[in-house]
Amino acid sequence: MILGHETSGVVSVIGDDVTSLKVGDRVAIEPMNPCLKCEFCKAGRYNLCPKIPLWIPADGHYTRYVAHPERFCYKLPDHVSFEEGALIEPLAVGVYAAERADVKIGKRVLIVGAGPIGMMCLLCARAAGATEICVADIFQGRLDSVKKVGLTSTTVLVDSKNADVMAKKIENTMGGMPDITMECSGSEAGIQVAINATKSGGIW
Repeated sequence: MILGHETSGVVSVIGDDVTSLKVGDRVAIEPMNPCLKCEFCKAGRYNLCPKIPLWIPADGHYTRYVAHPERFCYKLPDHVSFEEGALIEPLAVGVYAAERADVKIGKRVLIVGAGPIGMMCLLCARAAGATEICVADIFQGRLDSVKKVGLTSTTVLVDSKNADVMAKKIENTMGGMPDITMECSGSEAGIQVAINATKSGGIW
């Protein structure tokens, strides 16, 4: 299996029906190939299409050439690098998470997991006006990277498997329980910490 779904590149060949792209265009790729015929696609919710492989178990983009539908290739402005273009997909996750959680001024936000998605959620939560943001992770190195970004100095090292203990540690660090928690680790332990740490009536 070839991995990779956060991608940018140069168009090298186009099909006969392609009208919006030309050879040489620099593009970012949305890693989906929905059927565009089912009820979800017709309602504009193509991310729920049951026929989307999202490269799992299909092959991904860590290869020289990839065939992809025109409508899911987006031209990059000249001032946007390939590296930045590849980060558009995880950035979109952060933007959507902040919008869906209604992050705004006055909100206290916890982010569990300081990987790429967690970092994007941090950027978007700050941009949305979150008053206080805390990032929790099991690796101190990742938390050090968070501090270097400069958007928050509040971090918590997850050093206990007891979710209640970690929830209390987070509460003490933040000066209260978070209104909103974004779980970005995908781990069972992270999910449990997110549930336990978020205040009653909060969003996670």
